Amino acid sequence: MKRKGACVAFASFEFVHRGHCKIIERMIELAKEQGLEHVVLSCPCEGEVYTTEKEKEYLMKELGVQKFISYEGRKKVDELLLYLKEELGAQVLVLEEEQEGLLELKQKAEKLGMQVEVISGICYQDRRISSEWVKEAFEANDFELVTELCGHPFITIGDEVHGKKLGRTVGMPTTNLHIYKTKKRPNSGVYATKLVLDGQKHLAATNI
Repeated sequence: MKRKGACVAFASFEFVHRGHCKIIERMIELAKEQGLEHVVLSCPCEGEVYTTEKEKEYLMKELGVQKFISYEGRKKVDELLLYLKEELGAQVLVLEEEQEGLLELKQKAEKLGMQVEVISGICYQDRRISSEWVKEAFEANDFELVTELCGHPFITIGDEVHGKKLGRTVGMPTTNLHIYKTKKRPNSGVYATKLVLDGQKHLAATNI
């Protein structure tokens, strides 16, 4: 059976901010127009990260993405395009205008017969939303601005771990979250949060 082609969005997707959401929305629109599968190809950042690949995948599913792939290795343009073409069957490639090496990537993709669409960014308060700006807000502990720039609260996904279970002895049971070592943490403090546990959503106070 002939493999169905794909419409692919490719970027680092750090924070999955509103500019990224615009790319995803356009990718899904193009995929539906052309009868293609829509795929997000994430390029993980090295070292400490603000958004893990598992968190990106969760947010992409919330946006309605059919398939999420974390792309490690093969950083050269030719190898990347070969992967897109041969492994994913990419027919359409959706990129952000700030994509590193955009011109080379676009020219070589078009030579391979891919349709390439470059998406302009979104501005907030006369400044283009970028991962760098969200990082600035994060480092300043301005999570109201982080939420404005991303269109969703800062997210942390981890495994529940057991502690000393002292909270329940005073009528305030707690749950502990194991966070990945490479994940950037907000400053120490108590935060108003939303907790998703076993599929159920709760309002919570979180101590970091």
